Amino acid sequence: MIGKYGDNRINKMFNEFTQDLCAYKLVFDFKEDSGILNYLKSFTIKI
Repeated sequence: MIGKYGDNRINKMFNEFTQDLCAYKLVFDFKEDSGILNYLKSFTIKI
């Protein structure tokens, strides 16, 4: 059965039940007004 995070049978084999999200960089590139987050416009975080 396909669950929220992939195939449940495979997830049980690897004891994984959540997503592991990874990024090497975050870029805040708003195209419109973003309200209280405007201070992040054009801000980049490199990890």
